[in-house]
Amino acid sequence: KKPQKCLISCCITGLSGGNKISELLQRSIPKELNIIVITESYEELRAKKEKHYLFRLYDVKGIVGTVNPRVEHIPYVPLDDLISGKAITKLEKCFSSIASMTQLKKISDNLVNELSIERLIGHLTVLYPQKVVKQVNECLNRFTEITGYELSASKRAGIYFHVSCMIERLIREQPIEEDVVVQENDFLDNKDKMIQSVKSAFASIENFYNLKNSIPEKEWFYITNILTNNDY
Repeated sequence: KKPQKCLISCCITGLSGGNKISELLQRSIPKELNIIVITESYEELRAKKEKHYLFRLYDVKGIVGTVNPRVEHIPYVPLDDLISGKAITKLEKCFSSIASMTQLKKISDNLVNELSIERLIGHLTVLYPQKVVKQVNECLNRFTEITGYELSASKRAGIYFHVSCMIERLIREQPIEEDVVVQENDFLDNKDKMIQSVKSAFASIENFYNLKNSIPEKEWFYITNILTNNDY
């Protein structure tokens, strides 16, 4: 029996975020392609790579996520490319052997409709998405002013998702779902200074949601890791 074709969804914010993305992806893929979407932990994929059990059980056509887990020979499609409609070439790599160009265009169009930043955050959290996007965008611009870091669309997307989920977690007093594994190219040399810059940039978020002194250091570490990691 041929293995089931699948896409893997992974979200830096954890499995609950990945499950929501999986639902939106599944609705966007034509049923006749017979592809399922499976959620998996980003940290599990990054640690185990092609040895992960999913690659033994399924015919994995690609990985969609907010951060590239870098699994060799498996196409990766950044979520921000799907949101912007720029993912058609990457989708070709995933579906070239099973989908026509007409079907690929349909998938891309469906995803653009399903995956606006505001709509996705609305699916992920109970927060008012347009307000969150505006607030986080102001914080990111402040971070660039303080540090001089230019932020890619992938980093901005990762921060939109993480910060909106973080706010909801803290309001509901829920722990973070995954621990961050820091890579060698991260911010270790000037970690304390960089974290202070992030705290300064995101002070308005703290004040607006009354989170002053309630955001754990691990959360600040996580945000800083996203902003400074070359994989994003």
